[in-house]
Amino acid sequence: MGGSLKVSFLSPLKLLRTQARKIAGSFALVVLASCGGGSSDGSGGTTTQLKGYYQATALIGGISKEFMTLIVPSTGVNANWYGWHFIAEDINNVGDEANLFTGTLSLGSNGAAQSNNSGILSYSSAVPWKDGAGSIGITQGSLSGFVGNMNYTPTGSAQVQVAMNATVAANNIYQFSQTSSHASLTGTWTGAWSSAGNVITSNLVFLNNGTLQSATTFVSCDVNSAPNGLSLTPVTGANYFTVTVTLPVSLCSWSTVTPKILTGIGFIHASGIPLTPDRLELMLIDSNGRGIISYRGVK
Repeated sequence: MGGSLKVSFLSPLKLLRTQARKIAGSFALVVLASCGGGSSDGSGGTTTQLKGYYQATALIGGISKEFMTLIVPSTGVNANWYGWHFIAEDINNVGDEANLFTGTLSLGSNGAAQSNNSGILSYSSAVPWKDGAGSIGITQGSLSGFVGNMNYTPTGSAQVQVAMNATVAANNIYQFSQTSSHASLTGTWTGAWSSAGNVITSNLVFLNNGTLQSATTFVSCDVNSAPNGLSLTPVTGANYFTVTVTLPVSLCSWSTVTPKILTGIGFIHASGIPLTPDRLELMLIDSNGRGIISYRGVK
């Protein structure tokens, strides 16, 4: 069984440093994953189980790139889906440039899922950032992995449809039901902001109560502005944070008329790097439900 995902993506203007990477008309994401079971849905099938942190290795132009998603249960059989597709690395190999995916999944039976109200922020040197639409079908969905088949085409562009096929495996080290805490944020995260083809290195410094002490301004968008600066709030019973920030108008490309209020999500997972074992991922989302800015850092 499969589902379909209506997808739109916004392509904002490049801000400072463009890391252009031409994306082929079609590309595939291919890895291996195992699949588990689900619970009865009362119709002779099993309700799809999708929750937690999933990873894949993406092939773009024959080069492997990282793809990951965080799926968070919502109400009933719904779940919120966030995806990061790291298409290029900055010069320090931290805070990679990312395509960003957001969506609301409706979980079906026997590993199937479909979505609506979804968005894509996708960049390539061949196609400017702009609105678009697409679809996804999810099969073999479980707590261990899922198979996703997605297609999207930029609106108003002659570019052919882009196909993404991925078999994604759950990260078994990450424990979704473990409550996040402000204490886990404490200290200095070394990484970078990414948006619209720009990657700008930045440190985020948090106090032991989770208060953001300082952060490098992202293309003149000051995330430190009190009282509406970047704020991360732990979610009870789940291993992630809700994120809010208000970007000021002055010199900020994202807030050209009025201050822009962004919400979002953040989580910490194992980096796999011995001297900096923890990695922080952030996605800031606009009022249209599109992820427009990400942060990736280690400590």
